[in-house]
Amino acid sequence: MPAVAVGVLGLGILVGWRVWVGFSSPKVEREDPHKIAAVAVSSLPKGETQVFDTATPQATKASWPGFRGEKSDGIAHGAAKLARSWAKEQPKLRWVRPLGVWPDASAPAGLQEKVVHLEVGHSGMAVHGGFAYVADYALEQKRDMVRAINLDTGKDAWVFGYEYDMKAPHGISRCTVAVNDKYVVTIGPKAHLWVLDRVSGKVVQIDGKDWAKDFSAEYKTKIPEWLSAQSPIIDGDRLLIAPSGVPGPLMVCLDLATGKEIWRTPNYANWKMTHTTIVPMTIAGKKMYV
Repeated sequence: MPAVAVGVLGLGILVGWRVWVGFSSPKVEREDPHKIAAVAVSSLPKGETQVFDTATPQATKASWPGFRGEKSDGIAHGAAKLARSWAKEQPKLRWVRPLGVWPDASAPAGLQEKVVHLEVGHSGMAVHGGFAYVADYALEQKRDMVRAINLDTGKDAWVFGYEYDMKAPHGISRCTVAVNDKYVVTIGPKAHLWVLDRVSGKVVQIDGKDWAKDFSAEYKTKIPEWLSAQSPIIDGDRLLIAPSGVPGPLMVCLDLATGKEIWRTPNYANWKMTHTTIVPMTIAGKKMYV
């Protein structure tokens, strides 16, 4: 077949595919990604915590305290062994936890008991001290949230949230929260950072103020087209974030207990925030953050 004919045929297939996609894809209302990136929030929204049952679950040594696990290497370390095959005996279902609902009277009747709106998030779970912690978003109540779920019962121990009206550009909640014995840290889809008390779920107070940051206002961060997917990193007593301010810092290290800045890396190349997360690693015997 002549090269010209092949080229025309290929172009026809491509155009036909684009037309088919345009007519067959469901229409989903989305925020303009360019407007998302241009807006800088001048102040943090007001956070609220609903506390239910903070009873400690049965002792467990299992811990996956944040993005890529305990040692940031994607490996489950410790005594627990994962089965290589479930061919002989399937694992027993312990519980099912509904997501996507703010737990108060404003939720429509019956909504609390349903597994709903799982499409609004891509966040992974963090596990520590017998609880699972997950970022979530309530479409009806328009709240970005973090849930602490009792691993014994599957019930909420507490739910933290704040009102922020967003459309769903391929999901909203994307952060995997970071947790240690004292704190739970989350970064919302519009790069709002919150540090919560692990037991009560309430925002930690420093000098009478919320331990929280707005990346756009403080670091001149431009939110990525499909919202922030960055996860915070706890390394000992330090908190690592990558605001990628333009102009502003590329990476910032904060004291987790006080919120004070320890160091920052200049953003010489004016790299904008993407969807990546800092990974601690040791290279040639030196600890570094990539």
